[in-house]
Parts: sequence; structure tokens; C-alpha cells
Amino acid sequence: MHGATIQTVSAQQTKLSNNYKNTRLKLLNTNAEIWFNKMCKVKQLKPNYINVKINSKSLSVLNCNFSKEQSTLPEDDRMIETCRSVLSVLM
Repeated sequence: MHGATIQTVSAQQTKLSNNYKNTRLKLLNTNAEIWFNKMCKVKQLKPNYINVKINSKSLSVLNCNFSKEQSTLPEDDRMIETCRSVLSVLM
């Protein structure tokens, strides 16, 4: 730091810079989530965040659990896609 000039940056510039960085980071994370879900579909795997734990082992509970696990991934995909579209507009 000896002999280096220090540039002053206004608070407004810092705020804009941080807002851009945070939005870009959210967009990258959203893209990673979309890629993960696509790979789970391709490899026919069920992500751990879909698991629903219920103590009962009755047939109706198992049917409900199965249908919930089948419908969660497409719902999650739609939610993530809308999030990505909103973030890409902000960029």
C-alpha cells in the first residue's frame, strides 16, 4: 500500500455495484438450481429436498406421498424459471 493512490467511491456507486453483484449471484444460483433439476430428471433421480416423511404406512398415505413427490419437481421448475426471468430482466 506504500505509494498507492486510494480512489474514493461514493456511496451511490457502491450501492449500484453491490446491487449488480448480488443480482448476478442470485441469477447464477438460480441457473445452478435449474441445471440440478434437469440432471435429476435426466438421470431419473429424486432430489433429497422433495422427500416427505410421514410416520404412517397406510396405502392412502403412501399414495399421497408418491403424488406429492411427483408433483413437487415440476412446480419447483416453474417457480425457478419465473425467478430466473425476473432476475434476467433486472440484469
